[in-house]
Amino acid sequence: VFELSHPILLSPKNYFPTLLICFVIILWAASCTQKSKQNSIKTSNDPKGLALLYLSENHLDEAVAAFQQAIKMHPEDSSTYIGLTRLYLLQKNYDDAENLCMEGLKIKPNNIDLMLLLAEAYSLKNEKESAVKELQEVLTKDSKNAIAYYQLAQLDNSDSTRG
Repeated sequence: VFELSHPILLSPKNYFPTLLICFVIILWAASCTQKSKQNSIKTSNDPKGLALLYLSENHLDEAVAAFQQAIKMHPEDSSTYIGLTRLYLLQKNYDDAENLCMEGLKIKPNNIDLMLLLAEAYSLKNEKESAVKELQEVLTKDSKNAIAYYQLAQLDNSDSTRG
């Protein structure tokens, strides 16, 4: 057995090659672990995990389809609605984002994250009154919500810069 405390490995002239070999082995092991996780997600019945994997690989259309499948399988999971809504907003599919938020809020009517995303979709669609109304609704449920205050300030600031 060749141990790391072996005199050849500890000699000063061998530090760098030894460290380099260890680094390469660690990278190889991490890569194998990551590929194994990806393969297990791809073959499992976990569409949400698959959607997140597709997102990490920048396969947005596949991520959308996987999120949609996850919502069909687990319609009570608001985090899936949130993930897909964020993806729709990223793709500038504001109508889809709005509709999905509304669908998620029917199931989880007090979900602040969905309400904030709905306000963002309204804002991006230039529907300021609807955005303000949604943000005010957030503040009735969570009077200290900094994101709602920030978005309201942005909407107010956009009005003052136009005028």
